[in-house]
Amino acid sequence: MGDLSIDVEPGLPIELASAAHGPAFAEVASNTANAVIIAAPGAGNNIYVTAIRASIATVPGSATSTLITFKEGLTARCAGYVAENGGVWSMDFNPPWKLPDNTALQAISSIGLPTGGEAIVSIMFTTTLS
Repeated sequence: MGDLSIDVEPGLPIELASAAHGPAFAEVASNTANAVIIAAPGAGNNIYVTAIRASIATVPGSATSTLITFKEGLTARCAGYVAENGGVWSMDFNPPWKLPDNTALQAISSIGLPTGGEAIVSIMFTTTLS
């Protein structure tokens, strides 16, 4: 079967071959190790992020905002503070944020969050051939 051509969101390529898409979500609890939010899509493919939302689960006694940093592989590209005890941060990308060829989207927290206090990250995305 050949490539599928359709009209898509502005900024996204028109040719969609074997495209994967979101939403996707992951927990980000560590300040020492990156969490892979979307795995590298393979050689010749890119991830296009259209929206990010991060929230913090309630942590009893917490009074610290958390910086969630989003990365193209190991390179920091976008970050936002999430208020303690249920705060939310979000960002839309128009045009979409295109990650480099075969690069994972990762995230890390500015503080180590205890069990039950993870940041929940939701991503809207698509992957396409370069």
